[in-house]
Amino acid sequence: MRNLNVLFFSPDTVRRDHVSCYGYERRTTPNLDRLAKEGVLFTDHVANSGWTLPQYVTMHTGMYPLTHRMTLLKQPSPLSPKIITLAEILKAHGYATQAFTSSNLYLHPQLGYVTYTYTDVLSGDIGNIKDPTIYRSQRFGQEFSYIFDVPNGKYIVKLHFAETLMDAGGIEFFDVYIQNKPALTSYNIFNDAGGRNKAIVKTFICEVSDNRLIIRFVGLTEPQQEAAKVSAIEVLPYNENVH
Repeated sequence: MRNLNVLFFSPDTVRRDHVSCYGYERRTTPNLDRLAKEGVLFTDHVANSGWTLPQYVTMHTGMYPLTHRMTLLKQPSPLSPKIITLAEILKAHGYATQAFTSSNLYLHPQLGYVTYTYTDVLSGDIGNIKDPTIYRSQRFGQEFSYIFDVPNGKYIVKLHFAETLMDAGGIEFFDVYIQNKPALTSYNIFNDAGGRNKAIVKTFICEVSDNRLIIRFVGLTEPQQEAAKVSAIEVLPYNENVH
């Protein structure tokens, strides 16, 4: 049987009494409510810690805080290499593991996560596009990759960008590789789109011969800039009759 996708969604510091499916009168969490209705809703929970770090490590290892010893915010070694995480188990069974987080302090490829990244949900109007929704969030980091399991063949890859933070061009540059071949070199979204909050789509054609389509983003600016970013990716079969 083909492996199912696994999504571990864990919003930090969300109170139960402010979640709709647990009885809150305001409709604050419609997507979680739908998931609870279609799946299983647990009503009896026991936390192993009163704050984020130890509890998250417990969820990812199945160990009590006194066992995994991740109880201090700063320590030389984030987690003992002898401790196996959920991501490592999934990776050992053929899964491609990714993490999307607002803080990558304790993420590392050795723990089964492919890359260090952040995901931001942004505000503001995006111009020159009919559907600005997909540009309201973006994934960014100094280097990260996407791996798509697809049948062998020819594909169209569309990369959606919008500079939503910088007020000037020439600040953040990055490279993009598709199937290990350069697709964009020293790319700056602001310069190419012609300003801030303007959408731009870059289209490429590539070949897949090993059932894996790999797109890699590499920042060229100082590491603290986390220069590489993308709002959305489309992967479409190539149609000779259309192109």
